[in-house]
Amino acid sequence: MTRSLYLAYVYASIGLWTLLVFPSSVLVTLVTGSHRIGHRVHARFWGRAILASCGVRLRVHGMHHLDPKGTYVFAINHNSHFSGYAAAAALPHQWRAVLGIKLRKIPVFAWIAMLAGHIFIDPRRTPAAIETLKAAATKIRTGLSVLIFPEGRHHDGAGLLPFRSGGFHLAVQAQVPIAPLVAVERRKPGGVGIVHAVDLYIEPPVPTAGCTAADVPALLAAVRQVMLERLTSAQA
Repeated sequence: MTRSLYLAYVYASIGLWTLLVFPSSVLVTLVTGSHRIGHRVHARFWGRAILASCGVRLRVHGMHHLDPKGTYVFAINHNSHFSGYAAAAALPHQWRAVLGIKLRKIPVFAWIAMLAGHIFIDPRRTPAAIETLKAAATKIRTGLSVLIFPEGRHHDGAGLLPFRSGGFHLAVQAQVPIAPLVAVERRKPGGVGIVHAVDLYIEPPVPTAGCTAADVPALLAAVRQVMLERLTSAQA
C-alpha cells in the first residue's frame, strides 16, 4: 500500500462515518430543538467510529486534569491526521470547534458542523473574525467549551507551527482556562506511515482569570511550550 492509498482510505472512512451520522444528527436536532443533545449522542461515537475503522487505538492520558463540568478553550496540535477525531472520541464535555472557513465548502461535513453549532472563521477578514470570536465567547458563557487548532492548518512536521492568537483572546474574553491537548501518532514500521495508535495527552489547564488582552502573548507562549515539550518527549 502506498501513502496515497492509505490516506485515501482514511479520508474515505471519515467521509463514510460523517455521512452515516448526518441523518441521525438532523433528526435529533429537529426533534429536540437542541444541538447539545445531538452532540451528546453523536460526537464521541463519531470520533471513535472513525478511529476504529482506520485501525487506530486511542489512549488518553491526563483526563484527571479536567473538571467534567468545567468549561475550557481546548487547544490541540494539528500535525496528526487524527487529532480532532481523538478529541471528539475522548472529551465528555460539550464543545464546539473553531474551524477554517474553507471547510465550509465540504458537503455533509459542513452541514453537520453548522447543525451542531461549530464555528467557522476566516482569519483573512479581521473584522469578521473578531465578530466570530465574540459569538464564540457567547457560546462559552452558556457553558460550552471551544476546541481550537492554534496552528491554523494541518502539517506533517514533528514540531509545531507558529500559533495564531485568536483562540487565546477568546479564552481571555470568556475568562476560562486553556487546556492544552497533544495528539501523538504511533505508526507501524515502514514508509507508508500507517497509524496504529494515538496518544492524547491532556495537560493541566492554564488559567486566564484576571488576564487581559495584554497577557495573550505570554499565555500563547506558555501553552505552546507545554505542547512542544510533550511532543518532543512523547516522540523521543
